[in-house]
Amino acid sequence: MPAKSRILLTLFVVNLLLGSVPVQGIAAEPSEVANVEAVHCPPLTLKDWVASSSQEQYAFLFGFVTMLEMEKEWQGEKPLPLSRSLVHSWVNGLAGVTLREMHKTIEDYIVAHPEDQTRNVVEVLGHAYVRPKLTPAMREEARAHLDAIAKQK
Repeated sequence: MPAKSRILLTLFVVNLLLGSVPVQGIAAEPSEVANVEAVHCPPLTLKDWVASSSQEQYAFLFGFVTMLEMEKEWQGEKPLPLSRSLVHSWVNGLAGVTLREMHKTIEDYIVAHPEDQTRNVVEVLGHAYVRPKLTPAMREEARAHLDAIAKQK
């Protein structure tokens, strides 16, 4: 799938998910809920990133951060534990980081690792911003959870 299509698909999925979040006081019809199908959005790789325009890259970052912020608000004041949600870790990891800084981090990674074009853009951001802010116990918990997921595949 071309990079531009992946970015547009990602933004479409974010929009679809945001549009499907119930608004307080408005109930969804049972028939609408029954017709919802799972949507798979392939990860955006560094190869896709390089093939994208700067505007598309920033649109992806904006959509990603917006999704995190909306989920944070949805969870409320008591965030879910790491074993049930990554949102709290991402919000903490990206606290104070601008979209320009995120963009530069990805660009710098691409220059430093030109052979690593199949790596996921979100993974690059996670290693740069989220992982350094996790406690050793949280890192171990995350590793165990990722190992369990890998065994299921």
